[in-house]
Amino acid sequence: MEIQYASMSETHIPVQAIKGRGTATRHPHRFESDQRHDFDDGWSTLEECVEESAVPKTEVIWENARSIITSNDSPDVYFDRSINPYRGCEHGCVYCLDGETRILMADGSTKALSELRVGEEIMGTHRQGHYRRYVRTAVLAHWRTRKPAYRIELADGTSLIASGDHRFLTERGWKFVVRAGPGLQRPYLTFGNSLMGFGKVEPPRPAMMEFSRASLGTLGFDFVHDVPGRGTNKPVQSLRVRGGLREHLRFFDTCDPAIGRKRDISGYAVKSAADLRVMSIEPLEGDRDLFDITTGTGDFVANGVISHNCYARPTHSYLNLSPGLDFETKIIAKRNIAALLRSELAKKSYEPRLIAIGTATDAYQPVERELRLMRSVIELMHETNHPFGITTKSSGVERDLDLIAPMAHRKLAAVSITITTLDSDLSRKLEPRAAAPHRRLRTVKTLAEAGVPVAVSLAPQIPFLNDDMEQVLEAAWEAGARSAFYHVIRLPWEVAPLFRQWLELHYPQRAARVMARIHDMRGGKDYDSDFATRMKGTGLWAELVGQRFEKATRRIGFNRERIVLDTKQFRRPGAEGQKELF
Repeated sequence: MEIQYASMSETHIPVQAIKGRGTATRHPHRFESDQRHDFDDGWSTLEECVEESAVPKTEVIWENARSIITSNDSPDVYFDRSINPYRGCEHGCVYCLDGETRILMADGSTKALSELRVGEEIMGTHRQGHYRRYVRTAVLAHWRTRKPAYRIELADGTSLIASGDHRFLTERGWKFVVRAGPGLQRPYLTFGNSLMGFGKVEPPRPAMMEFSRASLGTLGFDFVHDVPGRGTNKPVQSLRVRGGLREHLRFFDTCDPAIGRKRDISGYAVKSAADLRVMSIEPLEGDRDLFDITTGTGDFVANGVISHNCYARPTHSYLNLSPGLDFETKIIAKRNIAALLRSELAKKSYEPRLIAIGTATDAYQPVERELRLMRSVIELMHETNHPFGITTKSSGVERDLDLIAPMAHRKLAAVSITITTLDSDLSRKLEPRAAAPHRRLRTVKTLAEAGVPVAVSLAPQIPFLNDDMEQVLEAAWEAGARSAFYHVIRLPWEVAPLFRQWLELHYPQRAARVMARIHDMRGGKDYDSDFATRMKGTGLWAELVGQRFEKATRRIGFNRERIVLDTKQFRRPGAEGQKELF
């Protein structure tokens, strides 16, 4: 390897592909204030550094989860409940607030978190230069869960109720409400930490302005009376409310002015004179109904402070872990998944619906062979006759065929196998620890012969890389799959730079063309989270892919019958170890 001599800051250690891993670096996550790059320090250690970092091992971190079933009301996915036994995935390929928390809407008003709906416009933040500024964003998902909660009191009187896993933006970056459990480390709030924002906006008062000056005084606003000087062409007097963004928003919320153009705070810097120091954090008794949302910016304004929202590489950022190598090598395993799921299914208020398993991370990744968390989930599903669907790219699903097959015969189970391409070389680079394409086809055949309804997922479709859609569909049909679906590549948050790096490592001649076509179908961006387009994209290439899929599936015979699973057979489980008398 020839190394060009340059200044110290320019002689970076070259990025090399790591055998068995999808990404080559521990890419810094978006909450890190520092980003580091390796470089040769002149001591001839360049080759040693590359050698030392070339064999990262997988580490399993046990977690006692507080909730298992995740709910969502996203309109572009077929399920509203899901389970993921693991966070992180060797294949290489939820924070909550009280429902009464006031959320800052895009028009300057506030609304209870529990009352928000998908599609509504709210205010989030985005870093621009040296400042984080307020920007408009949309609610992409909204859900409710039940878990322990804490009350956080700030010096200015702002009060927040949140789960221990919730994050707030402080003067020192994002921090969780409380410290992590045994074996985990993460930044958490301490007394004296100052949250970022403007503080709680006081609820609107019923009084309306009858006389402007008197009313402003009555309502407790600090204001000045601007009188134009002599000779002005526009002798208009005005009352100007002082006190910064916090008081301006209180004015909007209290008086609801008919002219609303000044309600938009987009572009304002996130700073305030309010005293937002943490004064107390106390646990509340029992579990509470809590709510959360996903937004386009990844955050929102809750009771006047910047709050993080709650999918799968980017989710490792919430654990203060890299969405790069950490996502593939530090696997969070939910130790108590079966017991907690039993408890949730046993509740009298629980109503059975299809549960999708493995939608964020693969439930049959390599560590499942030893940990058997997925096996414990299916055993409980079998016991309770609860319908479920599995999405995986692993042949490991065959291990549980003794439970899945009889449930499938009773319309209680279905499996989707992801086959991105039949090109073994591409698959090895794209999904280095997943089963080879021919092995996945054998899994489709094994499942289908056992009577399990099998769908094939052709996701993701990547421009100029996996162009064998028709061949994959024909092979999957021959193996026994009868349903098919796809979506185009999605590059949210840190996934975008990771994918660019992967392209430069494996397909440098095509990298620019691939990214240009991705931008064509994402409105010039790496990613667009709009529900209407995020799965299929827009533009000429996206339309051509859609037409190819529709013509191929119609010609071959896919999707002629819809897979419908039965929820009426569900029987509530007893306590762990409890046996039925009759």
